[in-house]
Amino acid sequence: MSMENDSSSSDDGFSDNEEVHSDDEFFSSVFMGEGSETRPKVALGLFEDEEELQRLSHYDLYPHNYDCHKNWIQVLRSKHGPFDHRTRTARDKMSQQFPLEISEWLCWITDEISEFRLLLSRSEPVPVLRSKVDSILELYKRSSEDYRSPRVSVSQFKFVVQVFCLNNEIIGHDEVKKITNDLLNQTGTDFADSSVLWKSAIDFELRHLDVLSSMIEGAAEAEMPV
Repeated sequence: MSMENDSSSSDDGFSDNEEVHSDDEFFSSVFMGEGSETRPKVALGLFEDEEELQRLSHYDLYPHNYDCHKNWIQVLRSKHGPFDHRTRTARDKMSQQFPLEISEWLCWITDEISEFRLLLSRSEPVPVLRSKVDSILELYKRSSEDYRSPRVSVSQFKFVVQVFCLNNEIIGHDEVKKITNDLLNQTGTDFADSSVLWKSAIDFELRHLDVLSSMIEGAAEAEMPV
């Protein structure tokens, strides 16, 4: 059936010659990765009911679609926050289905590090902080099982060094050295990309030696007779 073009507008605010999609068609394009990353946020504003969002996203209908999982995580992260168990469950489910892109792993890890900093700001006890650090280190390990990436290795190195500098009761120097050696063994043969990690590791050890030297000199001066 053919229709003539008409430039007039209908009562509902749409032009008569403008193509109008149903909700299902719209959400299908949104959640199947055909749109920009902001589209799931648009969907979130239109539908507050999470079950309705999930139905329209076709999340359960396409369990093997990477973009469907990715966009559903964006929806949960926007609505409930990165620390919510629903966001974590969706991320974990996706990581079991697919090898995640480096950017996805780093986004997840960065969110978890943000929670660690929040716990630190609340002066949580060391066992709580250590438990959180262990969960973050586990994510780094899982990411390396998907891909060996110097970017992730440098990120992990910086994380453990920062934790050590903040509180060496959470991570001691011996553990930092062990993690660093493991990371260098993983990326050491890739000389071009691993150069940042090598430089950072050497700089850290030199600074640590400077601190130890200063402590030894201070102790020696304190023991000198007046």
